[in-house]
Amino acid sequence: MTTEQPEPPDNQHPDVSALMEAIRRLIRESGGAVPTAEEEEAAVAGRLEALITETRIRPSLLQEMRLEGEQWNLTGQFSMDSHRVGVAGRMVGWVKKVMRRFSVMLGNPLVYRQAEINTYLRTVVHHLLLEQVRTERKVAHLERVLRARGGPGEEELRTDALDHIDRLVADPGDSGQ
Repeated sequence: MTTEQPEPPDNQHPDVSALMEAIRRLIRESGGAVPTAEEEEAAVAGRLEALITETRIRPSLLQEMRLEGEQWNLTGQFSMDSHRVGVAGRMVGWVKKVMRRFSVMLGNPLVYRQAEINTYLRTVVHHLLLEQVRTERKVAHLERVLRARGGPGEEELRTDALDHIDRLVADPGDSGQ
């Protein structure tokens, strides 16, 4: 004979998002390394802005990339309108119409392929920067914990790591242990 667990009343369900925010706040206050999603995204945006500045790409591109709908990316839809009038205008319009058909046949597969690659690379860069931000915060937190416990400082750790690498290079068969 099994006994069924009674369902808690609706007003007793925990607010998971509020609990998670309280946990994050407690960790941050105690020197932990768990930032909010908004803090991580702000850090990633800062890195992206620095990269745009460093590469001397027009700054408005970053704002365009943040917009929904991906208007920043390549598209096979481009206009070939003529502003000319008269017989010359009609002739230029006809030539542009023929050229557009050839460009669509030849160019669109390449344009669409490049658009896929651009979208993929944008996503990869965003996730890599997000992971870099998270890793840097974790390392900073571990360094704080190590210092608080009286462990070696950053310079001593770096020196020990370089000494270990030197020993491995000098004798690859000896792992130093």
